[in-house]
Amino acid sequence: MKRILAVVAATLGLLGSAGYAAAAPPGDPAAQAAGQAAASGQAAGALSGASQSQPANQNISVRVLSPGSSGDVSQTNTADSNATAGNANLTGQSADQTQAGSCGCKGGTQAIGQEADSSQAAQALSVAKQDGASNTNIPVRVLSPGDDGSVSQTNSVESDATAANANGTSQDADQSAGGSGTQAVGQSADSEQEAAAASAAEQTGAKNTNISVRVLSPGDDGSVDQSNTVDSSATAANLNLTGQGAEQAQGGSGGIQAIGQDADSDQKAAALSVAKQEGACNTNIPVRVLSKGDGGSVSQSNSVDSSAAAANLNGLEQNASQAQAGGDCRCGSGGIQAIGQDADSTQSAAALSAAYQSGAGNTNTPVRVGSKGDDGDVSQSNSVDSSATAANLNLTGQGAEQAQGGSGGTQAIGQEAANDQTAIALSAALQYGASNSNAPVRVESDGDGGKVTQSNNVDSSATAANLNGLEQGASQVQRGGDCRCASGGIQAIGQDASNTQGALAGSLAAQAPGRDECGCGTGGNSNAPVRVDSEGDGGSVDQSNDVSSSATAANLNGLGQGASQVQGGSGGIQAIGQDADNNQTAIGLSAALQYGASNSNSPVRVASDGDGGDVSQSNSVASDATAQNVNLTGQGAEQVQSGGCGCAGGTGIQAIGQQAKSEQGAAALSFALQAGASNDNAPVRVASDGDGGDVSQSNSVDSSANAANLNGLGQSASQAQGVGGGIAIQAIGQSASNAQEALGLSGAFQLGASNSNSPVAVASDGDGGDVSQSNSVESNATALNLNLTKQDAEQDQWGRKDCGCHGIGIQAIGQESKNEQGALAASLAIQAFGRDTCGCSSGGNSNTPVGVGSYGSGGSVDQSNSVSSSATALNLNALYQDADQAQSSGGGIQAIGQSAKNRQAAAALSAALQLGARNGRW
Repeated sequence: MKRILAVVAATLGLLGSAGYAAAAPPGDPAAQAAGQAAASGQAAGALSGASQSQPANQNISVRVLSPGSSGDVSQTNTADSNATAGNANLTGQSADQTQAGSCGCKGGTQAIGQEADSSQAAQALSVAKQDGASNTNIPVRVLSPGDDGSVSQTNSVESDATAANANGTSQDADQSAGGSGTQAVGQSADSEQEAAAASAAEQTGAKNTNISVRVLSPGDDGSVDQSNTVDSSATAANLNLTGQGAEQAQGGSGGIQAIGQDADSDQKAAALSVAKQEGACNTNIPVRVLSKGDGGSVSQSNSVDSSAAAANLNGLEQNASQAQAGGDCRCGSGGIQAIGQDADSTQSAAALSAAYQSGAGNTNTPVRVGSKGDDGDVSQSNSVDSSATAANLNLTGQGAEQAQGGSGGTQAIGQEAANDQTAIALSAALQYGASNSNAPVRVESDGDGGKVTQSNNVDSSATAANLNGLEQGASQVQRGGDCRCASGGIQAIGQDASNTQGALAGSLAAQAPGRDECGCGTGGNSNAPVRVDSEGDGGSVDQSNDVSSSATAANLNGLGQGASQVQGGSGGIQAIGQDADNNQTAIGLSAALQYGASNSNSPVRVASDGDGGDVSQSNSVASDATAQNVNLTGQGAEQVQSGGCGCAGGTGIQAIGQQAKSEQGAAALSFALQAGASNDNAPVRVASDGDGGDVSQSNSVDSSANAANLNGLGQSASQAQGVGGGIAIQAIGQSASNAQEALGLSGAFQLGASNSNSPVAVASDGDGGDVSQSNSVESNATALNLNLTKQDAEQDQWGRKDCGCHGIGIQAIGQESKNEQGALAASLAIQAFGRDTCGCSSGGNSNTPVGVGSYGSGGSVDQSNSVSSSATALNLNALYQDADQAQSSGGGIQAIGQSAKNRQAAAALSAALQLGARNGRW
């Protein structure tokens, strides 16, 4: 195929330079040449910075003997920075050449060259910083009835850096000649990007404060929404949509037609993103004294987001059509038709993302004295998200069609699509000392408590992905015309698809508590409502600390290869070769760490009848590492030689070769650790009748490592020959091989996890709620080589009865399928409980309800400590091989060989350890 492109280039060079076009009077052999060139080059740098220091918004509203409602309050401090280096191109190239060819079978020369190149060398740098931003709202009411308006307080920092090379290209060429001359079309579309995008966003000391005071001022509180956000995004993108179409038509015989189509996309990119938040806090303190009214809903959040993406995205369609009708001269020597199509995509990319949050806190402490009314719902969250993605995505269609009316011609089609990725994706998300506190106080203030949701979340994701959808279709027809008894022509089709990935995906997510002045751990979720002589039901409580890490190195390919050859004469040669290669060398590393996570719920009731709300407390750690090579491949080839000359001699040859290979060298490593996680529920009731709510407490650790090579393959080949008095040869070879060398290692560890439920009731009648307590550890490691293969071959030779025994037919089919796996899967799960200061065992599950002078039934109790470990090394294959041969000529040879091999060298190691597990109920 490279030779075809070189011939086209040489022809175009001889015929003229770019931009020249010539035409001769109708009927005379002439030369026509058209050259179109479009080039876009960019060397760019984009720099942006935004800094905000000590911005402050303050609203203080004081009402004394002033009835009336307050308006809404919205306070915002923002710092935004954006840097973009963009090279965007929309290109359309169209060329049309026509020769009438009144000289019968003679023709002129037509040549078209189209080229569109886009090149970008770019840097985009963006920095945004915010220091000491604050929002303060202090409404005060004394003897002033009325509702408060809603309050929205926001401090935000956003940075975005983008280096983008975006191209939409259409190339179209049409050549028509009445005679049998020379036609050449060359189309080239290249896109290159060398880019770096770096973004950083930092927020320090941001705070939102809302203090509402009411004295003898009935009225409802408005909703309160407080947020501190940091966002950073870096993107290096090379985006290409390309369409290449070429059509050639000749009315005469013996002409030459050549089409070369080339589309290359090359990206070398780095995307770096960092987001940092320190000391962000949200505080809401509504105070009511002899002021009836409902509390508004409260939403408090501190969030950090970082995203880095290096992406090479390509959509390509290549279509080529060639037709030689033969005209009145279709009995002459055959023509030559050649098509070469090439699509290459290469990516060398690094995507690095980090998100860090330290000391984030949310506090809600409403106080009511002699102020009846319901509390609003409370939502408190601290979240850290980091994502790094290096992606090479390609959707490619290649279509080629050749038709000749004369005999003895030559047809050649070469189609090639190659995708190569070398990528690193690293992501880290860290959270330190995050805390949520809800402590409402009621004194002689009847009313229900609102729902409470508290969460601290850390998520990290790293992905290196090479995704390809490819369709290759080729069709060749030689009709033979009125001279179909002449010597046969030559038809050759070669289709090649290769995908290579070398990738590293690494992800880390960690959550740890802070330290107070005495060195004790701080952070977690705390809910401590206090009621004194305040009847009302407690709202439900949902507390969670979550850490999640995911690393994925994926090479995913969907491929269809179809080739069809038809010859009208006898004694021709037909050859089809189809090759599909997929190779992955990948490492997926994931770690999720959680230390000292805690959830505490300790409601206190004194002379306050009412039911307790349901309580859900959870600490969870999840880590997943995946190295995956997935391929869906269909290969179809069909050859037909009609042999329309009766018993004439000649040798007809049909050959089809189909090969599909998938190789994976992969390591998937996952590690999940949880230390010192605790859930504590300690409600206290004194002279407060009412039922207790259900309690659900859980500490969980999950780790999964998966190295998988998954393949679905269908190979189909069909040959049909009409045999006269010569020799007919049919040969089909089908090969499918899959090899995997894989390592899957997973570890899940839980140390000192504890669940404690200790409700106390003194002179407080009521039933206890159900209690569910669990500590679980799960580890899974898998090395999997899975293949579904179907090989189908059919050969048919037929001859005329009046040719006697002169014809000889030879048929040969070889089918081979090989699957090899060398794998190690190892999994370890450990659950161990700690020691307290006196050296005694601590942790496990504890349920210790205490009742003094309190009538009522206790709820059901479900306590569990579980450890699960699984290691799997699997080589699974489903194979179907089918071969069919039929001969009706005088003498013949038939041979079929089928081979299927499966080899596995594997070790699977699993261990689950549980030390000092304890369930206690008193």
